[in-house]
Amino acid sequence: AYRQLIEEAGAAAVNDLALRFVLALSCKYWVGRRTLYTRHTNSIEEMLDTWRRFAGLQRELIQPGADSVAPLLLNRFTPAQLESHWFRFKEAYIHAVCGEVTEKDNSQHGKDTGHGVLRAAIVSRLDAMVDANERHRERMMEIWNLRRMCEEEI
Repeated sequence: AYRQLIEEAGAAAVNDLALRFVLALSCKYWVGRRTLYTRHTNSIEEMLDTWRRFAGLQRELIQPGADSVAPLLLNRFTPAQLESHWFRFKEAYIHAVCGEVTEKDNSQHGKDTGHGVLRAAIVSRLDAMVDANERHRERMMEIWNLRRMCEEEI
């Protein structure tokens, strides 16, 4: 639809609209009902690349035949699998917010460009959200452990 708009209206007209794109993401097992947002961009290609990265992560959690992530992830995944998925989601999110900055970029003019500071702030914010949702994960683990014990008794 976006490409069709460019063809019909022309690139200059579309640029005048100053369209900006952002993704709203969730990872409820880890951060609860909070929504995480990527940085805004006016590049549809950049946003589609970011969307593809998160769509792949989302597909890992979707049960075959379903169209969304079902609740009670511990019914299908081990805690270790969920933690591995979280670390990949977290790194993808940090990249989506901070972008890719190399050491060369940081030392190009002999000064920090702020990428390290932004990354640290994002990591700190995510860690605080994970901490705030710890009780929920503990309850899910209790249910998981009870279910495992029942399965062993049978």
